[in-house]
Amino acid sequence: MRMLEKEDEEGDIQVSWQDQENINTFSKYNAKLQDLEEAYESKKAAQERISKSQEELDQEIEGLKSQMDEAVEKMDGLKKVLYARFGNAINLEKD
Repeated sequence: MRMLEKEDEEGDIQVSWQDQENINTFSKYNAKLQDLEEAYESKKAAQERISKSQEELDQEIEGLKSQMDEAVEKMDGLKKVLYARFGNAINLEKD
């Protein structure tokens, strides 16, 4: 909204009670819209941060899964060697 400049004004305009009510209502909606826009932008930025954090977490999970798979593979190889050497005299299974 902008205020009228002196040269833009067209004489004295009578403002009725209803006109003033409409102006006040418009002003309230305008202020509410600004608050809603700020809340919207704030939530949108938060959503972007969450999305980025989710991507980072997914990468960390993939890295851990890869490390776990590698450990299991190496353990399986060692189990074969150790069971071949010691037979039932060794227990390498999880309890």
